[in-house]
Amino acid sequence: MFKKAIHLLYAPTIFCNMSCKYCYLGELTEQKNDAKQMVATLDFALKQLLDSGYLPFNLSFHGGEVTVLPTSILDQLFGIAHQYYQQYNNQIKSQGFKVNPLHIKTNLLNFKKHYDVLSHYKVSISASIDLPLSLHEKYRRDKNNNSTLKRIVDNLKLLANYPHNHKTSCVVTQQHLLQIDDFIHDIKYLHFELGLDMSRFNVMFAFDSTLN
Repeated sequence: MFKKAIHLLYAPTIFCNMSCKYCYLGELTEQKNDAKQMVATLDFALKQLLDSGYLPFNLSFHGGEVTVLPTSILDQLFGIAHQYYQQYNNQIKSQGFKVNPLHIKTNLLNFKKHYDVLSHYKVSISASIDLPLSLHEKYRRDKNNNSTLKRIVDNLKLLANYPHNHKTSCVVTQQHLLQIDDFIHDIKYLHFELGLDMSRFNVMFAFDSTLN
């Protein structure tokens, strides 16, 4: 008998392949972890939670940026989560929850690289971008301060046809709100021209930090 059902948000790495100007993690996103340890930690955490009477009903992967991990490591992480869902399917439902798909939050930069393993496990994708796209170009640069915009737009096109659950989210600062007409224009562009369902869209507000 489980005493509580919980949402398990697992961040296997704090490393990120972008250097967003408003990131509150700052230089923490430079830290890299041992990939094998990431897999062992998830396995251990699930066992400890279950042994203590806590039933994870929803498994999500966050970061940093999850997709900086090798495809083989993602395959192992998703495999553990998939097996867990199969084993505890009935218990999750008995607690009044539906069994959701595995879920990741991603900046989408490596989406094409990992497309096959994501699709294999039917992973739900939440893609974080900046709107208007002109501010994505300004704020969301890679670690070498190179533009990521073309690659992101290409991957947004790929995401529009991804056969499993997917949505987008956008970080908003004061500067974004000063360009509200462009913001709305690009929402329409993503919806009508790229084919993304922008009724499934979240806004995340950035905040000042000593690290950004």
